[in-house]
Amino acid sequence: MEGEGNYTYIYTYSGKKYLVPKTIKNLHTHLNNDDDFIRVHKSYLINTNHIVDYTDVDRTIKMAGGKEVYISRRKSKEINRKLSNVL
Repeated sequence: MEGEGNYTYIYTYSGKKYLVPKTIKNLHTHLNNDDDFIRVHKSYLINTNHIVDYTDVDRTIKMAGGKEVYISRRKSKEINRKLSNVL
């Protein structure tokens, strides 16, 4: 999921893209009980079940639908720790 102000783009496994009128913070709050979703950047929320590739050097995650997501510098250590348990 990619936040754009008061809207969020939801990218599917098949590569489709949907725009919903909710903030990424709102969606993250609703999905907070699900450990599969993690916030990797202020604009990105990902489902760890759909990670295809992760590169620590340039802090990018490639998702199953082809989308590349960038990890913020501030969250990189925390994300490395979480992804080491998942991958």
